[in-house]
Amino acid sequence: ELANVVVPVASFAEMHGTFVNADGRAQTFKRAVAAPMGVTSGWEALVQLAKLMGSDIGFAKVQDVRNAMPAQEASA
Repeated sequence: ELANVVVPVASFAEMHGTFVNADGRAQTFKRAVAAPMGVTSGWEALVQLAKLMGSDIGFAKVQDVRNAMPAQEASA
């Protein structure tokens, strides 16, 4: 069965960001290649989708998303 909606978002190679590794530590990564014109990051696509549905999730920039994440605790 095919999807009813496809949302074009940048792949991991087309953006910079942060992920949590198997040890629970946050690691950053850098963009390897530019995303095609008009393709946004996942969080930007979700913000746009929420606005289309009449909701404001309160994220205007990537720092807003990072601030909403729980603080990383130091591992012992």
